[in-house]
Amino acid sequence: MMKVIITLFTVIAFVVFLPSIDGSATIISDDRIRNLDFPIVLGRGYNVGTNTFQSTCLNVNDITTPSYNYDYKFNDFSKSTDVVKEMSLAVSTSLSRSAVGKELKTEKITSSRTKAKSSTRMIVSSMRIERYYSSVREEVSLINDDALALLDNQDYIGFFKGCGSSYVRSIRRVQELTAIFKYQEASAEKAASFAKSIEVPPGSNSGTSSSELKKSKFNEANKSLTIKILGFGLGLGTSAQGTLLATSLAEYFKIMEFGFRAFTQGENAKSIGMVYGIETLPWVDNPHFQASSNVLDVDIEVPLPKSLIPKAFTKDRTVRIFVNDVDTRSLFRCKETAFHMDKFGYCCDGGWLLNITSSEYENEDQNIETSNFVCAPTRTLDKSVVKNNMSINAEFVSRLDSMVTHKMNQIFILENCVTALIGFPETFDDYLLKEQGYGRGVVRESSVLEMKIALNPTGDYSLIKFLGEEVEEWLDMYYQPCIAALFGTNIGSSPDVEPKFFMAYGWIQHDACAEFACLSDNMRWDRQNGGCVQGILNGRSSPLNSSNDNCKKDDNNECQYQSSDLSEFRDNVEDCWANGNIPFDFMNRFCMPVLTNNRIDAEDHEQNQELARSCRV
Repeated sequence: MMKVIITLFTVIAFVVFLPSIDGSATIISDDRIRNLDFPIVLGRGYNVGTNTFQSTCLNVNDITTPSYNYDYKFNDFSKSTDVVKEMSLAVSTSLSRSAVGKELKTEKITSSRTKAKSSTRMIVSSMRIERYYSSVREEVSLINDDALALLDNQDYIGFFKGCGSSYVRSIRRVQELTAIFKYQEASAEKAASFAKSIEVPPGSNSGTSSSELKKSKFNEANKSLTIKILGFGLGLGTSAQGTLLATSLAEYFKIMEFGFRAFTQGENAKSIGMVYGIETLPWVDNPHFQASSNVLDVDIEVPLPKSLIPKAFTKDRTVRIFVNDVDTRSLFRCKETAFHMDKFGYCCDGGWLLNITSSEYENEDQNIETSNFVCAPTRTLDKSVVKNNMSINAEFVSRLDSMVTHKMNQIFILENCVTALIGFPETFDDYLLKEQGYGRGVVRESSVLEMKIALNPTGDYSLIKFLGEEVEEWLDMYYQPCIAALFGTNIGSSPDVEPKFFMAYGWIQHDACAEFACLSDNMRWDRQNGGCVQGILNGRSSPLNSSNDNCKKDDNNECQYQSSDLSEFRDNVEDCWANGNIPFDFMNRFCMPVLTNNRIDAEDHEQNQELARSCRV
């Protein structure tokens, strides 16, 4: 208990007045959660800040019965004056908008102002089911045993690393069938009449339309008709006995009727479809989490901020600067006569006087010449603030964890990439590389030799060595002190973890964590000023270490990695990273390296060879 008191009085940061957040669920309905590589299920952990999904820590035993909206659109542009504009607006919310846009680009679609005798017409029909209110029934869905074990041990960081700061409580899904018709018809009136005959909502009787389409006036349209079917969010249940290939209008009608039945009557229909939106809820708002973590049963006392502690004032109400000496103290008094004046002129009850030397509360006489104590009253945090602090810290811990993983992966990627480059004989140095990703610099083609110069300029894997040292120092100087601050392990008389401290303050109130530059990609610890600066993967824009004071120490209390080594390496590769050659961009664009059949010209060959010689490759 003594450690908690010491900790709470030592940290000056204060969060009593953070507002309570009502309705803490977050709705996400954009492309962040529409990546088909993310298997999104109810109860799975999620981090809003990093947009990453974690383990499924909630046993979803039952869900609510979802509702659905049905929409059928038939867009005929036979009489449109601007087909491209009107069609783009018509399909702007459709899952097929990209495919429709490609069809518009491949052929020139005729508008009503065109006077050509025979031209291409286009129709787009879309059937869409939007299913929502599919939500976890939390009264019967509990946290799984492994996650509960972490909470029982008060391993909050372990829980949030594995389960995320939030979990998926509800999912909105979409299914869609889109048909794109293209045919030749010179007459706008005939084209409109043909389109009218096709327009039959799924589930309706298509017999009348089929007979109408057989009329001779539609011969040209029928002969040239092509139908492209696009399906989104479809299921593969046993009842899905049908085809999505349409070579005639009769087959199109069957497909749409089959799709309507599959959307509304298929097996497990309520759990099928593309994820279009999710609702996430912080774990701290889950009743089972609250009961298991005892987050609401803990009373946490924190120092009262100085702004709320009354100050002594002069007896004659004149303005004076308080000085802790006998002459000045005699001129001041506290509003409450029973209160004591501390060494800074604050007033409080005698029981809240803290001896800074011993970090203990002690009594002191009122009328004394000078005071050696300070007023340090405390107050109990409101439960809503405790929840907010835990939720904020949970998101931050997940962010830190993802950064550690990212930095370690960068080392492995760089090592594997350099090894692959060295495996290419010099005869392949002039071959251009296939772009694998996206960088931030100027987009340009690069050869094998250029990538060797950027990622292994001295030919001895030195960049990997310095990147590893950079990551190790970041872990030692930023990550570990920040984690220690969150749990109060670096304060007090014992290095033990104090779980209460994790709920007492938000991460931003800890100086060790509030180095915002250290939370960005490709940053390293700044030995001179503290905090972080651009790391070595940023090339020439990364500053040199000019100090050996604020660094990771070895057993002899000296810098484990000397600044002079990095400075010497940077001097050797200064020209290699000129003209925008940034190692991070090469890693993003070309790792792992794949050759193309194209080669650089003779002029670029000579420039690369000269650069390689100057870089000692």
